[in-house]
Amino acid sequence: MLAMAGCGGAGGLDHAREYHSATALADGSILIAGGDGPHECVRWDDHPHGGCMEVRRPTEVADAERFDPRERRSARAGRLREARYSHSATLLPDGRVLLAGGWRDGPGALGSCEVWLPGRGFAAAAPMHEARGSHLAVLVAGGRVLVVGGQGAAGDAVASAELYDPGADRWTLLPPMAVARLSHSATTLRDGRVLVVGGKTKSGDNGEFHRSAELFDPARPADGWRAVGDLAAVRIDHSATLLPDGRVLVAGGTTVLPDGVLRATTSAELFDPAVLRFAAAPALAVARTYHEAALQPGGFVLLIGGTGFDYGMLRDAELYSPARGGVRIRGIKVWGAGVLPAARGGAWVLGGTRGDFSDPTARADFVAP
Repeated sequence: MLAMAGCGGAGGLDHAREYHSATALADGSILIAGGDGPHECVRWDDHPHGGCMEVRRPTEVADAERFDPRERRSARAGRLREARYSHSATLLPDGRVLLAGGWRDGPGALGSCEVWLPGRGFAAAAPMHEARGSHLAVLVAGGRVLVVGGQGAAGDAVASAELYDPGADRWTLLPPMAVARLSHSATTLRDGRVLVVGGKTKSGDNGEFHRSAELFDPARPADGWRAVGDLAAVRIDHSATLLPDGRVLVAGGTTVLPDGVLRATTSAELFDPAVLRFAAAPALAVARTYHEAALQPGGFVLLIGGTGFDYGMLRDAELYSPARGGVRIRGIKVWGAGVLPAARGGAWVLGGTRGDFSDPTARADFVAP
């Protein structure tokens, strides 16, 4: 079931955007920050097969807004100190939101950080030791923020990890992972440890693809990263969802076939922290990668958007049971959106691209299982 909240002004976001951050706040509202806006033409080039082709680039979105799911309306929430996209945004225990890294046209990967303060807008925060975008950030014990992997200033994946202390406004460089990772997942387990899974060493289709996973204990940072059991196959751009029983569902993504071809996959695996191993799980209803996952009541997982076997955008969503597999339900074509679960089930899909090769939108849609 899909409920449309409309687009723009009343009923949606104020600005069309993709690759932005969407952070659930304590009062139930959602902070939307940064991202790429609609694309603009920068020049016309000769097409290799004759004629001309338009060369376009995204516009930068340097503002933030606060979306109220109850009213289905958005209000301004300040202006970022620096435009950024593919950054991380983490809610801190005191209600602030930490924005770290990301990308910007010109400078490339960013090391700068800033914090959003409710009712006051954005203020500078200490920069990371290493510039990075498309990285992952998770909240760990003590209200600290762990940032891991991503794409560095040189364009390749990085193995470094950093820990942010919001009380001291200070980043600490940690022991690096065994391998550099981009397009990976990072999940905080119930005991506070962090599981990092899969990924690759370079952007695009080049470089090494990983089936390995590593575990980090924030309570013992000097111990660094510990290798755990491997996945059954390499996997990138998958989802990883912590289930109520403490296991982690790793679903879909892109894998490499025996002939070397990259394809979206229907496979899923379950990580058991008690034995530090992965086990096969029931298959998804449809192969998907670049999708989003939202935990639902009863331990189900709602998978939304992404692309399929032929890399065309998927309209169907699916409701996945770790015991029985996935069932297709009505969804929307989307990627690069902010997707957040609703307390009573379903998920909000905010902004993002809603069609093949289309500009980002200001839509706010609710997908219900």
